[in-house]
Amino acid sequence: MDIKKVIELYKLWDDVYPFLAKWIYELADGSFRTLLELGPFSLGITIEILKRYNDISASIALDSPDLISWMKQEIQKNPYNPQISFINTPLSPLKIPSNSFDLIIFRGAFFFLKPDILAEINRVLAKGGIAIIGGGFGKTTPQEVIDTIALESKRLNKLLGKVVINVDELKKMADLANILPKSEIITEGGLWLKVTKK
Repeated sequence: MDIKKVIELYKLWDDVYPFLAKWIYELADGSFRTLLELGPFSLGITIEILKRYNDISASIALDSPDLISWMKQEIQKNPYNPQISFINTPLSPLKIPSNSFDLIIFRGAFFFLKPDILAEINRVLAKGGIAIIGGGFGKTTPQEVIDTIALESKRLNKLLGKVVINVDELKKMADLANILPKSEIITEGGLWLKVTKK
């Protein structure tokens, strides 16, 4: 994956992260104290959540030392200076103990998503925890914010090799990962899978 284009896309979405963070926080009912964000499109949502709720312990996990280095530099430049731990790990298997996080976020998931990755997310999710997996602008991002970046975002996603999947394909993956009964598919604001570990 072209790191320069990932960074360009990250910066393009800067005005979206506050809305995505609020939406995800509300989806999780605010009932989490440990947060993990997965993949190369991480950081923006985590920073926005930490700005508002500073009693949360946050980590980001991805398999790119170069992107981790860039994210650490971004954090140092941020006036809020959020406290975030980094884990260098492939998406499957995740080098993270089982039952570790109350909330797991995986935005931009469809570039990578397979049943084994869903199973790993479920393993790492703590009992009673929630995972939000998928892609899109989220339900509450204003249309004027979306319109400003939509074309350029689509272009960059295409250059990065974006994979488009439908609801049935997502259901099948969740079924193969043995998490379908505890999953809810959300189609407002993109395509998202909400997994609740009971």
